[in-house]
Amino acid sequence: LDDVYLAATGRTLMDAELAAAGSRDIKAEKKQNMR
Repeated sequence: LDDVYLAATGRTLMDAELAAAGSRDIKAEKKQNMR
């Protein structure tokens, strides 16, 4: 159970990081388009 839990948590953390990075990229693109 521990291995499965850690694996699931790791995937969730990676997804959260990717989502955060994606939102940052979108914000940066919007700022560039505003110029």
